[in-house]
Amino acid sequence: TAVVLYDSDETASLNGQTLPDYEAPIRRLLNQVDRRNGVQQAWVEPPDDDPLAGQLVLLSAGGPGSQRRTLAVVAEPRRYPLLAQYLPRLFLVAGLSLAVASIAGFALSRRIAAPVNRLTTAANAMAQGNLEQKVQGEGPDELGRLVTSFNTMSHQVATTSRSQRDLLANVAHELRTPLTSVQGYAQALRDGVIDDAAEAERALTTIGRESERMASLIGQLLDLTRLESGQTKLKLRPVAVAPLVERVADRFRPAAATKNVTLHVEAGADLAVAGDESRLVQVLSNLVDNAIRHTPTAGHVKIAAAGIIGDGRTPSEIRFTVADTGEGIAPDRLPRIFDRFERGDRDGQDRSGFGLGLAIVRELVELHGGAIRVSSQLGVGTTFAVDLPAAPGPASFAPQGAAA
Repeated sequence: TAVVLYDSDETASLNGQTLPDYEAPIRRLLNQVDRRNGVQQAWVEPPDDDPLAGQLVLLSAGGPGSQRRTLAVVAEPRRYPLLAQYLPRLFLVAGLSLAVASIAGFALSRRIAAPVNRLTTAANAMAQGNLEQKVQGEGPDELGRLVTSFNTMSHQVATTSRSQRDLLANVAHELRTPLTSVQGYAQALRDGVIDDAAEAERALTTIGRESERMASLIGQLLDLTRLESGQTKLKLRPVAVAPLVERVADRFRPAAATKNVTLHVEAGADLAVAGDESRLVQVLSNLVDNAIRHTPTAGHVKIAAAGIIGDGRTPSEIRFTVADTGEGIAPDRLPRIFDRFERGDRDGQDRSGFGLGLAIVRELVELHGGAIRVSSQLGVGTTFAVDLPAAPGPASFAPQGAAA
C-alpha cells in the first residue's frame, strides 16, 4: 500500500494516510528501479477525489542505498509555461509602447495642427482684407513648404493689391490736371467768357493738347496691361542692328538739335538681333526720348550696340546702350525706376511724361527674353543697357511704323 511517511506541509495533514491512487504508479516506478540503475521519475495527475487533486505529483525513487521508498513532489499544474513566463513582459512592453505612441502622437498632432491653425487664422485675416500675412513655421517638410507658399502668395496678393490701388490713384492724379483744363476751357467757351478769337483758338489748342495727353496715357496703360497679362504676341525675326539704331537716331535728331544736344550713334556691322522690329524701335525710342529730355543744353546722348561673345566665336547676345550726360537719377530712386508712374528726375516732378515708358520697356525686354540694367550718377549722367538674344540667321530690316 502507499502510506505517507512524511508530509512536508506545515500542517502535516497527510502523515500516515494511505493513498490508494498512487499504489500502481509507485509499483511501476519501483519495478523500473529494479531493472535500471539510477534515480527513476514519473509524473502522476491525481484524480478529482484525491487530496492532491488539481495538482501534479512527481514521483522519484532509486539511487544508492535505495530503501524502496518513493519521494513525491507536488506542484501546481502549468499548462502554458511560456505564456505565463512572457505574458507579464508582453503587457509591460505593450503598455510602454502605448504610452510612447500616445506621447509621440500628441506631439505630432500638435506640431501638425499648430501650423494649420496659423494658416487658417491668416487665411481668415486675408478674407477680411488684411492681405499681408506672415505665418511662422517655414521649413523643408511638407507643412513648411506649404507655409512658405502661403507666405509668398500673401505677399504677392498684397503687392498686387497695393499696385492696383497705386495705379488707380496715379491714373486719377494724371488725368485730373488735363481734365480740369479741358473742362475749364470748354465751360468758358460755352458760356461765352472767351469772346476773343485768338483766346478761343488758344483754348481750343489747349483742349486738343490735353485730350491728346489723356489719350496717350490711356494708350500706354492699355499697352502695359496687355504686356503684363501676356496678351501681346511678338513677331520675332532676325533684325539688323545698325539700321535699327540709325532709324531711332534719325527719329530723335530734330528733338536733339532743338535742345542743342549732340546725338552719337555707334553700332557694330553685321550684327542681328532676334526680335519684333516695331517693339525694338519702341524700346530704344523710349530710352532715347528720356535721355534727351533729361540732358541739358550742350550735352551728349550716345546710342550704341555691340555683340557679346559667348562660348562660341559668334555673338550670343546684342547689348544696346543709351547713355546721356544728364542730371542723373538719385540712388534711392534707382530700384524703383522701372515701376509704373515712377519718374527718374531728382524731385519726381517732371510732367513731360507719365512714368510708364520704362515700365513698358522692361516688359518688352523681358518678353524678348532679355534683361535691362541702369546705372546713374547725379550730375554725371545715366546709362541704360539692354541685352537681347542675337539672331541665329541673316538679318533683314524693313522700315515700318513703330509704337511710341
